[in-house]
Amino acid sequence: MNKRNRESLMLRVKHKASSMKSAVVAGVAGAAALPGFAFAQQTASFDPASVLAGIAAMLAAGILIYTAWVAAKWALKAFGIVK
Repeated sequence: MNKRNRESLMLRVKHKASSMKSAVVAGVAGAAALPGFAFAQQTASFDPASVLAGIAAMLAAGILIYTAWVAAKWALKAFGIVK
């Protein structure tokens, strides 16, 4: 086996390993995205109230951050720091 064949073989092996790694990562991500894994709880039932409470909390945090940004921007303009 000459040097060119060894390099070609090594490149093919590296490519196969890379594609196998990508397939494994995609498989694990796909399995994790299944509803059974995504909504796994102690009991077998799905509680939409906790999901809605989480969404409401994130929405409230976003509104609070936006309001603080608007107030800070207004204050900087009022003091003449920015135009």
